[in-house]
Amino acid sequence: MDLMQNAELRQKMGEAGRKRAVESCDYRVAAKKFFKLVNEKMGIS
Repeated sequence: MDLMQNAELRQKMGEAGRKRAVESCDYRVAAKKFFKLVNEKMGIS
């Protein structure tokens, strides 16, 4: 109910959700995490 009545809260939550999605789901972020993990497992600095 709060979101339906509060445009500012909707905006803030939408921006926070987008930021979280970009930081955790972006393919570039995922690729960096993957290569870091592979390098660690293979003993590459």
